[in-house]
Amino acid sequence: MSSSWDAYVQSLVAEKSITDAAIVGATPGSESVWASTPSLACITPDEIKKLCGDSSAMLECGPKVAGKKCMMLRDNRKDEAQFCLQLKMSTKDGGFSICVGVAKTALVIAVGGEGVGGGQMTNHVYSVVDHLRKSGY
Repeated sequence: MSSSWDAYVQSLVAEKSITDAAIVGATPGSESVWASTPSLACITPDEIKKLCGDSSAMLECGPKVAGKKCMMLRDNRKDEAQFCLQLKMSTKDGGFSICVGVAKTALVIAVGGEGVGGGQMTNHVYSVVDHLRKSGY
Protein backbone atom coordinates (compact mmCIF):
# COMPACT_ATOMS: atom_id res chain seq x y z
CA MET A 1 0.00 0.00 0.00
CA SER A 2 1.34 3.36 -0.93
CA SER A 3 0.37 6.57 0.76
CA SER A 4 -1.31 7.82 -2.43
CA TRP A 5 -3.83 4.95 -2.28
CA ASP A 6 -4.35 5.59 1.42
CA ALA A 7 -5.18 9.21 0.59
CA TYR A 8 -8.07 8.09 -1.65
CA VAL A 9 -9.43 5.88 1.14
CA GLN A 10 -9.12 8.71 3.66
CA SER A 11 -10.90 11.14 1.32
CA LEU A 12 -13.81 8.71 1.07
CA VAL A 13 -14.19 8.14 4.81
CA ALA A 14 -13.99 11.89 5.35
CA GLU A 15 -17.48 11.97 3.81
CA LYS A 16 -20.08 11.69 6.57
CA SER A 17 -22.04 9.01 4.71
CA ILE A 18 -19.07 6.60 4.35
CA THR A 19 -17.68 4.65 7.32
CA ASP A 20 -15.25 2.29 5.57
CA ALA A 21 -13.52 2.24 2.20
CA ALA A 22 -11.01 0.29 0.14
CA ILE A 23 -9.20 0.47 -3.17
CA VAL A 24 -8.49 -2.98 -4.57
CA GLY A 25 -6.68 -4.17 -7.66
CA ALA A 26 -9.01 -5.92 -10.09
CA THR A 27 -6.65 -7.05 -12.86
CA PRO A 28 -7.13 -10.81 -13.37
CA GLY A 29 -4.41 -12.68 -11.50
CA SER A 30 -3.45 -9.63 -9.43
CA GLU A 31 -6.53 -9.13 -7.28
CA SER A 32 -5.46 -7.57 -3.97
CA VAL A 33 -6.16 -4.81 -1.47
CA TRP A 34 -4.16 -1.67 -2.28
CA ALA A 35 -5.43 0.42 0.64
CA SER A 36 -8.31 0.16 3.08
CA THR A 37 -9.75 0.99 6.44
CA PRO A 38 -9.10 -1.85 8.92
CA SER A 39 -12.48 -3.57 8.53
CA LEU A 40 -12.03 -3.99 4.76
CA ALA A 41 -8.38 -5.10 4.84
CA CYS A 42 -9.45 -8.75 4.68
CA ILE A 43 -11.13 -8.53 1.25
CA THR A 44 -10.01 -11.64 -0.62
CA PRO A 45 -9.01 -12.16 -4.25
CA ASP A 46 -12.04 -14.44 -4.68
CA GLU A 47 -14.35 -11.68 -3.41
CA ILE A 48 -12.78 -9.22 -5.85
CA LYS A 49 -13.21 -11.68 -8.73
CA LYS A 50 -16.90 -12.09 -7.90
CA LEU A 51 -17.40 -8.29 -7.73
CA CYS A 52 -15.87 -8.03 -11.20
CA GLY A 53 -17.96 -10.90 -12.53
CA ASP A 54 -21.31 -11.41 -14.15
CA SER A 55 -24.23 -9.75 -12.40
CA SER A 56 -26.51 -12.76 -13.01
CA ALA A 57 -24.18 -14.86 -10.84
CA MET A 58 -24.41 -12.20 -8.12
CA LEU A 59 -28.21 -12.28 -8.31
CA GLU A 60 -28.19 -16.04 -7.76
CA CYS A 61 -25.63 -16.05 -4.98
CA GLY A 62 -24.70 -12.61 -3.67
CA PRO A 63 -21.08 -11.61 -3.31
CA LYS A 64 -19.18 -11.19 -0.07
CA VAL A 65 -17.19 -8.12 0.93
CA ALA A 66 -14.61 -8.69 3.67
CA GLY A 67 -16.39 -11.92 4.57
CA LYS A 68 -19.79 -10.25 4.89
CA LYS A 69 -22.61 -11.67 2.76
CA CYS A 70 -24.26 -9.14 0.45
CA MET A 71 -27.18 -8.91 -1.91
CA MET A 72 -26.88 -7.12 -5.24
CA LEU A 73 -29.42 -4.32 -5.59
CA ARG A 74 -28.36 -2.58 -8.80
CA ASP A 75 -25.65 -3.04 -11.41
CA ASN A 76 -24.71 0.27 -13.03
CA ARG A 77 -21.10 -0.72 -13.73
CA LYS A 78 -21.52 0.03 -17.45
CA ASP A 79 -23.32 3.35 -16.91
CA GLU A 80 -20.67 5.99 -17.68
CA ALA A 81 -22.31 8.41 -15.25
CA GLN A 82 -21.87 5.98 -12.33
CA PHE A 83 -19.66 2.91 -13.00
CA CYS A 84 -21.10 1.51 -9.73
CA LEU A 85 -22.53 -1.66 -8.27
CA GLN A 86 -24.96 -1.22 -5.37
CA LEU A 87 -24.97 -3.91 -2.67
CA LYS A 88 -26.59 -4.38 0.72
CA MET A 89 -25.04 -6.43 3.54
CA SER A 90 -27.20 -9.08 5.12
CA THR A 91 -29.05 -7.92 8.21
CA LYS A 92 -27.00 -10.29 10.37
CA ASP A 93 -23.92 -8.32 9.24
CA GLY A 94 -25.50 -4.94 9.91
CA GLY A 95 -27.54 -4.36 6.76
CA PHE A 96 -25.22 -1.57 5.59
CA SER A 97 -25.18 -0.35 1.98
CA ILE A 98 -22.08 -0.81 -0.14
CA CYS A 99 -21.16 1.04 -3.31
CA VAL A 100 -18.52 -0.57 -5.55
CA GLY A 101 -17.08 1.69 -8.23
CA VAL A 102 -15.29 0.16 -11.22
CA ALA A 103 -12.20 1.79 -12.68
CA LYS A 104 -10.09 0.14 -15.41
CA THR A 105 -7.81 -1.88 -13.10
CA ALA A 106 -9.26 -1.22 -9.66
CA LEU A 107 -12.44 -1.24 -7.61
CA VAL A 108 -13.37 1.50 -5.17
CA ILE A 109 -15.45 0.09 -2.31
CA ALA A 110 -17.38 2.24 0.17
CA VAL A 111 -19.55 1.13 3.08
CA GLY A 112 -22.27 3.46 4.29
CA GLY A 113 -23.10 4.30 7.85
CA GLU A 114 -26.34 3.61 9.68
CA GLY A 115 -29.31 4.46 7.45
CA VAL A 116 -27.18 5.53 4.47
CA GLY A 117 -28.32 4.22 1.09
CA GLY A 118 -25.97 3.27 -1.72
CA GLY A 119 -27.15 6.17 -3.84
CA GLN A 120 -25.90 8.61 -1.21
CA MET A 121 -22.36 7.28 -1.70
CA THR A 122 -22.40 7.02 -5.49
CA ASN A 123 -21.20 10.58 -6.21
CA HIS A 124 -18.26 10.25 -3.81
CA VAL A 125 -17.24 6.86 -5.19
CA TYR A 126 -17.73 8.04 -8.78
CA SER A 127 -15.41 11.02 -8.27
CA VAL A 128 -12.59 8.68 -7.23
CA VAL A 129 -13.40 6.18 -10.00
CA ASP A 130 -13.47 8.95 -12.62
CA HIS A 131 -10.08 10.25 -11.46
CA LEU A 132 -8.59 6.74 -11.49
CA ARG A 133 -9.97 6.03 -14.96
CA LYS A 134 -8.54 9.28 -16.31
CA SER A 135 -5.20 8.35 -14.70
CA GLY A 136 -5.16 4.94 -16.42
CA TYR A 137 -6.27 2.89 -13.44
